[in-house]
Amino acid sequence: MTPTTVHIKGDNDLSHLILERLKHLDSLARTVIYSPSRHHHLPQKLFPATLAGLINLKDHITPPQWYAARNAAWSPLSETPENTDEPLIDCTQAGVRIKLQMDSRPDSTYTIRTAADIETVIPWFRISPAFLVENLSASSLQLAFVLAKAGKRIFIPAHPTPIIHPDADSDAQALIRKIACEYGIELTEKTDIYPRLSVEEDSQRYLITGPVKACDAILKLLAPVNQGNELCIVNLGNSSAHYLLPPHGKPGGETIMVSSTPDNILRKIWINNNRITGFILIGDISGSDTLAALCRNQTDIRQIRDHLLHSA
Repeated sequence: MTPTTVHIKGDNDLSHLILERLKHLDSLARTVIYSPSRHHHLPQKLFPATLAGLINLKDHITPPQWYAARNAAWSPLSETPENTDEPLIDCTQAGVRIKLQMDSRPDSTYTIRTAADIETVIPWFRISPAFLVENLSASSLQLAFVLAKAGKRIFIPAHPTPIIHPDADSDAQALIRKIACEYGIELTEKTDIYPRLSVEEDSQRYLITGPVKACDAILKLLAPVNQGNELCIVNLGNSSAHYLLPPHGKPGGETIMVSSTPDNILRKIWINNNRITGFILIGDISGSDTLAALCRNQTDIRQIRDHLLHSA
């Protein structure tokens, strides 16, 4: 088979995950990463702690050796080939996008997607004593708790708004609000608090173009990346939430649950036809990996159903 060079546009969590998968491609000759800055990737899970000043950016960016070990060359983003007969994977629209609005002026908004963006806005995070976190996606909530840990005064909307996941049920959302308030995060009806933050996860993951045969081989390798059924983990100060919910729509079937509001514990599992369709664990998150595997593999759980709610 003719050796293949694969071009990857973007240096982020997704492109790194793809790099790990591509090492199993028999025809791979080398990979070229097109990025605004050489070896300047910061894992998205470290964005909040870096912005909050809890960790040093330069201590956690991906080192050049990581790329070299995967036979990945670097090229400026501007040199991404427009027309090539080799596979091109565009990852630039994937991942977390943090919007920081300093005041009411339209030109006071910064978009944070990369380590270079973080370097630009870190001074604002250092001098600002308070933030309004507007939306409460999993990434937004994670950022809110980390900033609160760093001593910032954090506000979140008091009006009902989806927390963690658009289809997370009311029990989970109420408990997370309670945990947030106990951690010192404040509910507010005000809309004129600045700076304000919102965090979004882009739905588009990647776009691949190139020769059909080569692209088909790559797509087979990337199948696990596309499933969208990863276990999600959100640290909630002194607690945490682990969940796996459908990307679109609520999990179907019946619900089994155990909860203790005073102890900030909720374990809720959705089951349909003896298979787990989703779950959310708050406080007591033991056994989450097992539940995720059962859900991901659609394993028949009728023999162990009575044990699913118990701590593992």
